[in-house]
Amino acid sequence: MHEQLWFSGFEPKPPRHSLFFGLLAPTDSATIITKAADDLRHGFGLDGRLIAPERLHVSLHAIGGFDCLPNFIIEKAYEAGSMVSASRFSLIFDSVVSFDNNRAKRPFVFLPGYDLARLFALHDVLGKAMKRARMGRYPRSRFTPHMTLLYDSRMVAARPIKPIGMEVYDFVLVDSLVGQSRYIELARWPLQA
Repeated sequence: MHEQLWFSGFEPKPPRHSLFFGLLAPTDSATIITKAADDLRHGFGLDGRLIAPERLHVSLHAIGGFDCLPNFIIEKAYEAGSMVSASRFSLIFDSVVSFDNNRAKRPFVFLPGYDLARLFALHDVLGKAMKRARMGRYPRSRFTPHMTLLYDSRMVAARPIKPIGMEVYDFVLVDSLVGQSRYIELARWPLQA
């Protein structure tokens, strides 16, 4: 059995963790979304790499970035998630746009339209639960729901697309391993039928 040897001063940095609550696209929706995103990427002449289907999501609340996972934060997040009572709903993505984030690579995203009342209700209820769980920092009340498809240097102005639906049955607590393009699902809470 071989072990990797590291020279002093050249040890690999531990992965940076970014924790968030979000809505992961179910497998069937992720397949459809990925195909549509690839078609749009080619249609707009974008060359950014598509987000992997298993990482397609709509963020609800960011928790923070950490060099190592703090157990007390995860426990508080679990407590907050367990307090949430909300109903299932559907999201309909009906437009695309690039967000101008003043970086070289800008997020190219799907935007949901139609009835967003249940999405905003979930965001609000979860934010209040985070406060009750005393998570340390209060969640942002401003919320622009979107699903990032890829990052690209080119800007795409807002445009309508053929609507793409996604059923939302639950929400998750995710540990995003920054720089590794990998998510670890830490907890999942079902929404009411």
